[in-house]
Amino acid sequence: MRILLIASRVPYPLHNGEDLRIFQLAKQLWSRHEIHLITYGDTGRLCPEIRDSFKQVYLLDEPIQAKTVRRTFRRIIIPFLPDQIYVFDTRIDALIRKLTDEQQFDWIWIPAWQMMPYAYGVSKTRVFLDVMDDGVLESIRETRRSKTIKQFVINVKRLLVTYMFEKKYFSRATICCLVTEADARFLRRVCSKANVVTIPNGVDCEYFRPLGLQEEYPSLVFEGNMGFGPSVDAICYFHSEIFPQIKKQIAGTKLWIVGKEPANEVQNLQAEDVTVTGYVEDVRPYLDRASVFVCPMRKGAGIKNKVLQAWAMGKPVVSTTIALAGLDAKPGDNVVVADTPHQFAAQVVRLLKDQSLRKTVGERGMQTVHKHYGWRQQAELLEATLEKN
Repeated sequence: MRILLIASRVPYPLHNGEDLRIFQLAKQLWSRHEIHLITYGDTGRLCPEIRDSFKQVYLLDEPIQAKTVRRTFRRIIIPFLPDQIYVFDTRIDALIRKLTDEQQFDWIWIPAWQMMPYAYGVSKTRVFLDVMDDGVLESIRETRRSKTIKQFVINVKRLLVTYMFEKKYFSRATICCLVTEADARFLRRVCSKANVVTIPNGVDCEYFRPLGLQEEYPSLVFEGNMGFGPSVDAICYFHSEIFPQIKKQIAGTKLWIVGKEPANEVQNLQAEDVTVTGYVEDVRPYLDRASVFVCPMRKGAGIKNKVLQAWAMGKPVVSTTIALAGLDAKPGDNVVVADTPHQFAAQVVRLLKDQSLRKTVGERGMQTVHKHYGWRQQAELLEATLEKN
């Protein structure tokens, strides 16, 4: 197959879930298929990993941002228009049309929300929208967690605009792909005629594996983009409502918060027993040394790569139900599930007090990843999906 991939940036280095998914799937496919890439960036970003994964890379400068709307009426109306969510770059649109006119592509693959409006003008080529996480589902969860009337109004507005965006652009695609069936169900409600499929995220099991470092007992770790709203909410909730209960029962318990761009409220958690690392080049040593991985997510959608990585490292995971969407999670077997502060604290304490149980839960999580969530399995599923549509 010949595939034209439209990305919002060069998908390397792998600092977020979107880039990770794009790069790993393309890496698995490139030896059997020809993949061309259109994206923003400069030649300095074309590292060997990118050059080896794509037949041709077309780079454009970042677009100029739209001017601020001054007139009151337009400022009220425009934010509710799905066309206004992202800047539409006519250069990208023209390049897609030019390439599809001059060459025969089997698929246009668009994995970034801000690039999905470019599918609207495609008529000659099948379009694969890798939606990943359903925005309506994520907005509903965000709205439910609103703490003030102002937050509620803002979240409702975001929900309405996201609904209109999905309705306008996703229905036109040949395939819409989500990472979990829960996300897929919501998209089917919004776009009843859309061809919706599910392809989970994966993990690089050769990279994420136990390092053999000595456990720093008793310690807990949470990892992710610490400027991302759902992750900020999760760790602040854990620190205020769960962590104190754990420390009362297991003296000296330490918490590591690992991830780039920590929000101010996350940085303020730094203390003698709490380490906020900010960006680290390699998260594996933090995962490997921790006693337990905690994932107290209350918002967001999609598959949590952080759980897959912790599983691959052989770490016992205590998680809320929402963080396990789309995963082959078996409570009490390969993961421990808790949805209230008291339950969550009690389960973490139980694991900290039982080394054998920590080892068993961690090993079963690692077995689950190797069986179901390698990137090779997900790429094969993607390949089969594209070939039969």
